[in-house]
Amino acid sequence: MEEIKRKLAEIDKIESAVKTSAEELAETAGGEDLDAVEEAAAGKMKDVENLTGQLSSFEGMLEKELAGEQTEEISPQALEDIEAELAKLEQEVATEEEVEVATIYDKVLQLYPWISDPRKAFMYAMPPDPKSKDYSSWRQEWSRVLFDFARLSIIHVVYLKKLMGEQPFANFRERDKALSSIADYLVEQKLANFRSKDKEALRVFWKSYQEWADEVDQWAHDNAILDPVLKDDLREADQPFSSLPDEDWEEVFKILKKEKKITQIKLDSGETAVKFIF
Repeated sequence: MEEIKRKLAEIDKIESAVKTSAEELAETAGGEDLDAVEEAAAGKMKDVENLTGQLSSFEGMLEKELAGEQTEEISPQALEDIEAELAKLEQEVATEEEVEVATIYDKVLQLYPWISDPRKAFMYAMPPDPKSKDYSSWRQEWSRVLFDFARLSIIHVVYLKKLMGEQPFANFRERDKALSSIADYLVEQKLANFRSKDKEALRVFWKSYQEWADEVDQWAHDNAILDPVLKDDLREADQPFSSLPDEDWEEVFKILKKEKKITQIKLDSGETAVKFIF
């Protein structure tokens, strides 16, 4: 009987760890200010739920034994089996607790480890001479970081003021000047353009219009989209292209129409729908 009570105490301890793991995962995913978090987090939450279910099964069996609902005592072999299962579950819970949701900054850091290297702290200060090689090299390096930040975030339009509060850009000594210079460089390289007169909104082209057109066409084929769809339907498709700016959709439709992959239909409501040609 004492052995059964000890097992129940172990279950309570593991179940508490499961709940703590689930709460921490939920807070991490929910508190993330960026659009994309790791899909693995959702899977891990499912794992935690499964562990809770398994623990409940063990607990129910042991509580019945403790209440005297079974006439025979649990055999030594059965106790050993339960011990092994509890140890296995405890290890799985420990693994769940170590799960971390990677932020966009973590992903950028993997591509550019130097952004957190103390020896590269000078990179957060913009070189003073715009005609120097250091200045040119500095802009080039940071333009890559900003470009991939937008790509990994699945952000099409970057707002420079908002970017000032994001890592690693928040570490610039003169954030406004530094980001303006980097944005200008991306525009010069035809990798971006400004969408506002004050140069606050920067459209970053981490995929070309042609690539987006190909993705939309492939999505329509994969999902057998036979009926005409509105632009709003494409926005609600939960795809990377769903967040494309309005003016970009016009460019994408032009390409698809030229390639004879769509026709545009005027509806009675006055809206224009797109019908894919298979």
